Amino acid sequence: MGNILNGIPVAPPLAIFNQTTINQQRTTINQQETIISQQQTIISQQQTKINELEQENIQLREKNEKLERDFQQLKFEFKILLMKIKDMESPPQ
Repeated sequence: MGNILNGIPVAPPLAIFNQTTINQQRTTINQQETIISQQQTIISQQQTKINELEQENIQLREKNEKLERDFQQLKFEFKILLMKIKDMESPPQ
C-alpha cells in the first residue's frame, strides 16, 4: 500500500519495494526448486524402470538363445531319427 503525503498518494519507500520483490523472487525460486525436485524424482523412477527393463531384456535374450540352441539340437536329433527309420524300412540286402 502506498503512503499519502498531503493527501497525495506516494510510492512506498524503496526498501519496502525491494523487500517485496525479493520475497516474490524467493517464492518463485522455491516453486522452481519444488518442480525440479519432482522432476528429479520422476527421472530417477524412470531410470530405475529402464534398468529393470534392460535386465529383463538381457534375460529374455539369453532364454531365446537357449531355445534356439535347443531347437537346433532337436532338428539334428530328428534328422538322425528319420535316417534310422529309413534304414529300418529299407529291405535288407
